[in-house]
Amino acid sequence: MTEPDKTRTRLERLTDALRIPRGVVPHIRRFGWSGAFVTAIVVLMVFGISPVTIVTGTYDPPREWTSRGNIPAADAPREDLRQYMEAVHREARRGWVNMFLANAISYYPARIDFVAEGQSGPCGLTQLQRGPQYCAEDNTVVVDLDAYAQLALTHGESGHLAQAYLFAHAYGAHVQDALQRLSVNVALRSALTDRQLPVFGRQLMLQPHCFAGIWAAWAFLPNLSGNEDVARIVAQAEVQRHGGLNFADRPSMTEQAQWFSAGYDLPVPRQCDPFNDLPSPHPPTLASL
Repeated sequence: MTEPDKTRTRLERLTDALRIPRGVVPHIRRFGWSGAFVTAIVVLMVFGISPVTIVTGTYDPPREWTSRGNIPAADAPREDLRQYMEAVHREARRGWVNMFLANAISYYPARIDFVAEGQSGPCGLTQLQRGPQYCAEDNTVVVDLDAYAQLALTHGESGHLAQAYLFAHAYGAHVQDALQRLSVNVALRSALTDRQLPVFGRQLMLQPHCFAGIWAAWAFLPNLSGNEDVARIVAQAEVQRHGGLNFADRPSMTEQAQWFSAGYDLPVPRQCDPFNDLPSPHPPTLASL
């Protein structure tokens, strides 16, 4: 056995045994072991490494954003707005995937896409159309981040919540599509009387509000239809979306709130079936969910 190198100090031999880099030794001499320990923790955190990971050997991944716990500031950067919309998308996607899976119904989740000012998205959707829009051609909910930023800057938290509501509403249009509601539209209309047709059209426009209410319940958010600012923003977006309709044919704010609350109070799709009293020849139907 070789004798220890007596030219090295006790501190140097200890740091070698602990595999501590030699460059750290002067700092230990200056600040002591406790100071070196604190410095090491700070350095780890600067590089995004949790000290818990070092001590336990386990990795604690960062928590996902949620629509309830991560509402951005009014002047939040675009990246925060993007992450918030992705959180809403993730919640809606998971909830509906689980719902369809539990009922053994084939389902393809909608994707999310972002457009900037002056840029056209899928289906030719642009920033001229306020709020997230559903593009049935490629199963995508399109979000205009510039319009969203202006909404948040003007209305603060209510703007963010209204944007989340409108995203869930657009995703609800995708759920309609997945349930073949839109694809059997012609067949349903052919079985309706002239008196039933306006009722059918109105109910079809209201159904995504009910689906948005289901999402809000899944996300543990309050009933957004009771927030006057949110309800007003959503109503304005609906007026723009259905601008070509006669005023009498557009769903009212009261009707929108009623349908949202129906889904929120009991978050099961059968609450959202506006076709119970209308012929629906093609399964699956919402009654099965």
